[in-house]
Amino acid sequence: MKFTLLIVALLTLFTGYSQSDREFAVINVRGEIIHHINAEEVFPVYNDRIRIKRSLIIDGVAVPIYGYLDHKGQEVIPIDYEDAKDFLGKTTWVKERGQKKYYQIDEYGSRLNDLEFEKIGDYSNGAWSVMVKNTYSDDSEYLKGFVTDHGELIIAPKYAHTYSYFTNGMNGLICVGLENQGHGYMDLEGRIVIEFEQKQKEFTNFQGGLVQRTEHSGKTGIMSSTQVWLAEPTSLKIKGFDHTDSIITIIYNEKTKSDFGFTNFRYKPLFTQRFEEASTFKSGHAEVKSLGKWGIVNKRGALVVPLKFDGVFNVASVNYFVAYNLEAGLITEWYYFDINGNPITQLEALSNRPLSHEVFFMSDSKNEVYLYDADGEKIQDTPYKKVFRIIGDGGHQILSHDISRKEIIGGGGSEAVFHDIITSRIIGGAGSQTVTHDFSDKGVSVVELLKGREYPSIRR
Repeated sequence: MKFTLLIVALLTLFTGYSQSDREFAVINVRGEIIHHINAEEVFPVYNDRIRIKRSLIIDGVAVPIYGYLDHKGQEVIPIDYEDAKDFLGKTTWVKERGQKKYYQIDEYGSRLNDLEFEKIGDYSNGAWSVMVKNTYSDDSEYLKGFVTDHGELIIAPKYAHTYSYFTNGMNGLICVGLENQGHGYMDLEGRIVIEFEQKQKEFTNFQGGLVQRTEHSGKTGIMSSTQVWLAEPTSLKIKGFDHTDSIITIIYNEKTKSDFGFTNFRYKPLFTQRFEEASTFKSGHAEVKSLGKWGIVNKRGALVVPLKFDGVFNVASVNYFVAYNLEAGLITEWYYFDINGNPITQLEALSNRPLSHEVFFMSDSKNEVYLYDADGEKIQDTPYKKVFRIIGDGGHQILSHDISRKEIIGGGGSEAVFHDIITSRIIGGAGSQTVTHDFSDKGVSVVELLKGREYPSIRR
């Protein structure tokens, strides 16, 4: 009798997993299904680990839990965590059910150290941003520090503000802020590279070893990591700079923010034309706005994309440009241009960019996603509902976007370049080297399937 009551009590507390009506799968570069995934939600493949979400039904309540599969569909880390992060490096962070802090695990789920933190931030250049509650002041809710991918605490979480900036993928430099001391820069071993300054109010990332920095006087210039001014501090308002071509974007009218121009590092104008708005230069081009319309200009001041669009994206680093027009706040049409400003199709634009595994996804007007080869030919005739793209793993900055939902967050000149292939959500910024891939280094991708469709499976 007691045993029966115990079974009934356990069934009351735990009644199994909730069932999802969504269908997910891992496919190869030929579009063949390697295996199906039983989950409520899935995430992209990072370092051969696929984070998935299921829900436990406990006492009638759905409780989300997370874990990891490999690309073959094997459960390599138990699906039992209250929260978990992607394997952006060789390690990641998880939080057990009922606990308040995260700890670090390796690719097999083993704990690396005794470190625990309330929040986990970005990962870049081999270091994770970590946070603890700020109980010392009201300056910031959390204090921030950094832990390496190997589990070493290199900068203790005692800084109210941190900004992770890196030089060409190496020589990591971190801008940190201390209350009553201002901001300075540290390397990834915790050494101060540039001394703390109280008047440091604005930051840009280190580009090629350079950074935008404000003096006590309020003047701003461009400084090297060895604290040498390459562009002397000026009272002009600097929006940003391009280290490759040594071009600065200047806001000449700071009050109205409606008078933009471009200079070299000696503040000599590149050309006389000024604009209502402008981005920084990237890959020899910049987004500019005049009379309410956007276009793209080159270093000589010539318009490569005419000033006739509601928004533009400078993605010259992948050999083309994109523009769009709006109606009632929704995108009515996309336009594509090659690097010389000649109109091209979306298929031509996407197939001519640098590709991982010589394949790419593209959605159609029905909001369905197809897989194409480098020649622009469909690899499979059956489309997918959604593709989970990999961000931050690889070497190419790639633009992709949906052409049917017509929804956009941000706008022309906001320096946003990557759209999710289905929702058109902007992920990164032009020139920020936002990295996206359709397939992992093992040649697999995670997709959501359309119900009732037939998909080819890999031959075993």
